[in-house]
Formats: sequence, C-alpha cells, structure tokens
Amino acid sequence: MGANSTVNYYGTGYTEGTKRYISDKLRGGKGMSFPTGINKKTGGFVSSNTGITKVKDALHQLLKTERGERVMLPKFGCNLKKFMFQPLDSKTFGQIKEEVLTSCNNYLEGATVKKLSVLKGSDVGKFGESSIHILLILQLNDEAETVFSEEIVVQ
Repeated sequence: MGANSTVNYYGTGYTEGTKRYISDKLRGGKGMSFPTGINKKTGGFVSSNTGITKVKDALHQLLKTERGERVMLPKFGCNLKKFMFQPLDSKTFGQIKEEVLTSCNNYLEGATVKKLSVLKGSDVGKFGESSIHILLILQLNDEAETVFSEEIVVQ
C-alpha cells in the first residue's frame, strides 16, 4: 500500500519550477547522472536524473568503487575485486552478499534491497569469463513502492 501522494502548497507565489523542486525532494530528490558528461538536451556539462535511474546510477557507483578510493569518504564502496581470486564457492558468495548489503545499507539512498543473488560468470552462460554477477531486486522508497532489478558485473 503506497503512501499519500498529494502535495499541499501553503502560501502564495510558488512558481511551477519551485513546485517541481518540492515534489522531487519528496520523491527522493535528484542525483547527478553517472558517468558524467555533456547533457545533450540542455547543453550543460552535468545532467541529473531521478527515480529508478538515480538509484541505478548510485548503485553502480557504490559497488564499482573500491573502499578507500574516495578521499573524503574512505569507507564508501565495496571491495569486490578481492573476491575475483578466491574460490567462488558458497562461503565466498556469502562474504560478497555481506559486503554488498553492508554498503547498500550505509550509502544507498532511495531504495531498499529486497533480494540479492551472486553468480559466477560461467553460471550465466559466460564460459571462460572470470567474472562475478550480482543480481539485485530493489524497492524504491517512494509512494508507489516501485520494484525493479539491476545486474552488476565485476571483472
């Protein structure tokens, strides 16, 4: 059951831009697109996104960043590449799940992980490929409680 999606504006003089800003804040706000680059629609350098796209971009940034890589946030990220040279068994998959869930709980805003699966590359038809596939089912923390999936590949 979703939350009430009605937004009340008190006072006078709200422009449509201000109303969109307030609505975006209530839905989890906007995020910077990843990877960064020129926004072809507006001609600006930084483009933004919202909703599922924002969460997917944030998830990719989080899981593909090694812990200690960001100077001002040394605990941000996951140390997933260290698992590439370990035996890919149930113990290692459990450690990968713990690493991903801990990072998502600490740094992923706007969504909750509902299900997490870890597979080796050969289990998803990538024979001879040394990779780990992380499959997540997430739920947006919005009034619609939207559910979506995302796959992250670590090579």
